[in-house]
Amino acid sequence: MVLIQFGVVWWHLLIAALCAALPWWIGLESQASPKQVDAERSTAEFSLSKEHKQILSQLEEVLKENIQRISDPLAKQLQIVNASAETINHSFFSLQRVSEEQATISTQLVDNLLANQGSEFDLMQVLPRTDAIIQQFVQILVDISEKSISAVHSIHDMSQKLEIVFKLLRQVGGLSEQTNLLALNAAIEAARAGDAGRGFAVVAQEVRELSIKAGNLNSQIEKEMKIAQDTVTIANQTVGEMASFDMTQAIESKEKVDYMLRGVQQLSTGIEQEVTKLQLLGQQLTQQVRDGTRALQFTDIVSQQGEYALDSLKFLQEAAGLLKAVHSSARYNHQLIQNIEDLKERSQNRRDLAANQHSMDEGEVELF
Repeated sequence: MVLIQFGVVWWHLLIAALCAALPWWIGLESQASPKQVDAERSTAEFSLSKEHKQILSQLEEVLKENIQRISDPLAKQLQIVNASAETINHSFFSLQRVSEEQATISTQLVDNLLANQGSEFDLMQVLPRTDAIIQQFVQILVDISEKSISAVHSIHDMSQKLEIVFKLLRQVGGLSEQTNLLALNAAIEAARAGDAGRGFAVVAQEVRELSIKAGNLNSQIEKEMKIAQDTVTIANQTVGEMASFDMTQAIESKEKVDYMLRGVQQLSTGIEQEVTKLQLLGQQLTQQVRDGTRALQFTDIVSQQGEYALDSLKFLQEAAGLLKAVHSSARYNHQLIQNIEDLKERSQNRRDLAANQHSMDEGEVELF
């Protein structure tokens, strides 16, 4: 920007100096030879001294050097600014598109996870339902545990009854043995009685056989009852373990599940808060992209100022051409003076710089 302002001021000063110097050079020529001046005025031509030509040559060289020094950087500046602005502008629009897609995805995520009130998979509905199901399941386990305790007591009572049955069976076994012994004694006595006791011996034998059969049957019953007692004992142990083990596990499992559900609920709330922050950041990012895109309008200002400076260089080049004409001409005529005055008038009548902003605030940029 300093280079542009320097170029604009430089050619104004140079043309003004040129126009101001010409009458001085003409006055010097008239003082040197009054008669020659009168003659030359009649023909509207004036000769230039060697010293004046040397000064004009130096001015011409200065003009050429500085015109080239200003023109090349300005052209490169415009090229670089335009290319960079195009790249940055494309990047900003891509960034805005990505930001909008990110905001859309985050909004859909919130709707699917938290805000979808009508869905059966809504976390706000799933969590209470899950807690109710777990409560029901734990209550069932508690009821089973209570029933198991009652079953343990019943099995214990049954085991005691079986002990009583075993005692009775042992008594029945004792009766069978005594009956067998009595039948044996009766058979012995019948044998002693001879033929008179033969009928009694037959009866005694039958009683003895019945006693043996009763003993065998009692043994079988006792054996089966023993198996039943063992089964009841195993069932008592199993139900007892269920009554003590399941209740503890159910309570611990319920506490763990409650803890996890609370964690899921907190996580759900945290996700909602973070996604809300993400949406706010997306909105801020979109606004920043818009501000950046608006700020990129500086390329219009710089381009207009650069074009204005390049156009000003054309006046400098034309002034350099006039200096060259003055330097190469042996006579200094009114046409040359008129050309210089026309150049100065056209320069002064140029419109002001279109893009003359010093700020990129919104509303201060005029695009062309």
